[in-house]
Amino acid sequence: MKKILLFLIITIIVINIMPVFAGEPVTINFWHAMDRHRGKVLNNLVEEFNKTHPDIKVIATFKGVTDTTKDKYKNSYNILFQQLLIGITTGSQPDVSQVYENWTSQFVQIKAITTLENFMDKEYSEKELPDFVPTFLEANKEDGKLWSLPFNKSIYVLYYNKSVFSKAGIKPPANWEEVKDAAKKLTQKNSSGNVIRYGITFKADVDTFSVILLSNGGNLLEGNKKAIFNSEEGQKTVNYMKSLIDEGSATSSFEPQNDFMEGKCAMYVDTSSGISNLEGRISFDYSVAPCPSKTGGKILFAGTNLAIFSSSSQEKQKASWEFIKWLTNMENTAKWSMETGYLPVRNSAIESKNYQEFLAKNENYKTGINELTMATVAPIVPSWQSIRGIIDDTVFNTVVVKQDVKESLNTAATTVDMFLKKPEK
Repeated sequence: MKKILLFLIITIIVINIMPVFAGEPVTINFWHAMDRHRGKVLNNLVEEFNKTHPDIKVIATFKGVTDTTKDKYKNSYNILFQQLLIGITTGSQPDVSQVYENWTSQFVQIKAITTLENFMDKEYSEKELPDFVPTFLEANKEDGKLWSLPFNKSIYVLYYNKSVFSKAGIKPPANWEEVKDAAKKLTQKNSSGNVIRYGITFKADVDTFSVILLSNGGNLLEGNKKAIFNSEEGQKTVNYMKSLIDEGSATSSFEPQNDFMEGKCAMYVDTSSGISNLEGRISFDYSVAPCPSKTGGKILFAGTNLAIFSSSSQEKQKASWEFIKWLTNMENTAKWSMETGYLPVRNSAIESKNYQEFLAKNENYKTGINELTMATVAPIVPSWQSIRGIIDDTVFNTVVVKQDVKESLNTAATTVDMFLKKPEK
């Protein structure tokens, strides 16, 4: 009798503790576009999460440019977006992924992602959400609901050759007219009259156009309902880019950062995350200045957010939420920023002792932090990805191919208005 009783007791204990030891972790698939050093940092974070969360297993998959898909007209984000669309169509989408704001708008429309409010408790809503940089957080909302959390963020700044500027006795330009003046003075020619160093190099694309337009107080769309990038301000922006090239003080390039590192230009404009790409790869003294702007202008910020896909089971969605919370907490956004060059997405991370010590040793990163009060996001409309392409082609064709500025912008605006027009119900 005693043996039977002992056997029953042992059996009950084993049954009660078995799920703790024998239960399989919830596996979630995470798609991202981070490669090279940033990809390694992200994979290390994923490994740390998996070690500290034995009940969840995150499988991180890079969806971006590889040796076989490398193309100067493509980037990893474009490939990620294409793969997500294919995944949604075929039912093979991930559980969680990096997403841009305009992707989110499309995904909300087709109910491909789920609002994060389904998982947030009161404590997180009241104590954690207010800690996120307000501009970043607001860009993750659609129709008053929160659909994603900010992850890898950067903001446009001006990179300049500090040695060349110092030798010429020029201060970093504060506005675009000063950029023009500095570019003229810093352009250098050889004895044959050929330019060996341009004052500034830029991409003749939608991003450069948007940065200049917005920082000068203009806008791309009116209330996200009508194109206004063809306005007088938009025409001035394109003509400004053209004039820099026509006057011989600038050139367009698909890789302005490479031109800068090779000493082929004295300035270029790019996001602050590019600072990390220069470290250890540049032979001269350089610095980072605020993006040129005028009073009242806005500085464009970039980067993706993290969203959860609604096709996943409730169990996987909850596991994905735990992963997103962890990846964007104060400690990890600070760590991610210090190791990749992206901006922290939380105020507490910016103010933390570790990050402040990092800024003290890495002065160039302060510029992006100081610009956050002027930060603005690209239009958040479902058709923005298509609209980007239209503006991109137009800017290239007017600046490089020399098509008529006013006519080209007006034609592009008419096409964009068709994308913005909501279909009648």
